Amino acid sequence: MNGRLDAMDRLISADPDLVALQTEAGSHIGSQLALPQILSIARLSRKLGVPIYRNAIAAGADHDVELWVRASPDGDEIALTLERWIYRPAASPRLNTLVPHEQQIDLGSAPEEWAANEDLSIVSISSGLAEKLGTTPEEAIGKPLTRFLKLEENEDGELPLLVAATSRNEFDGQRARPRRGSEEVLILRGTPVLSQDGRFAGFQGKRSVNPERPRQCRAT
Repeated sequence: MNGRLDAMDRLISADPDLVALQTEAGSHIGSQLALPQILSIARLSRKLGVPIYRNAIAAGADHDVELWVRASPDGDEIALTLERWIYRPAASPRLNTLVPHEQQIDLGSAPEEWAANEDLSIVSISSGLAEKLGTTPEEAIGKPLTRFLKLEENEDGELPLLVAATSRNEFDGQRARPRRGSEEVLILRGTPVLSQDGRFAGFQGKRSVNPERPRQCRAT
């Protein structure tokens, strides 16, 4: 599902389902995009001048739509690709679905998420995870993941994230230590992201629960 915003964030073209969401939000094609989370991603992509790929929720008239948004700069415009649409019952209260994603990730129950491009530079990161790395999402975006994390080898002497980047596969169990901020060992997992033409475009990931922490607490 595709759409396009002009330099003033107006939805100037869109496939029917996106037009329907815009209409249900009380707006129409030719007006500013009325879907706050998607608009926030588009503006971030325009600000950084790089494609951004992340999860969002759009509030419909009687349901919510969870989807993945790819926003890519194209001159003064932003090209939108909306994927993996999942329709869900409307959240309550409705206001919760209307705040930008950057605000929602500050909630205590939000997962610690991150995304990196094909060069392993950060394109999005939740505020909770950024705090553990001693940074903020605004500071981290556009910088190499390894600027904030020191990757550690597994028992086979491999770095799962780099192995996965080479093979274009998902990975789990990548141990990493923040270079500043928290001193705890983080365990990362990620799923490869592909561009529209099928090329590897990076990883969308989360922090896994660290299964080794209980053993580290034992007395020797």
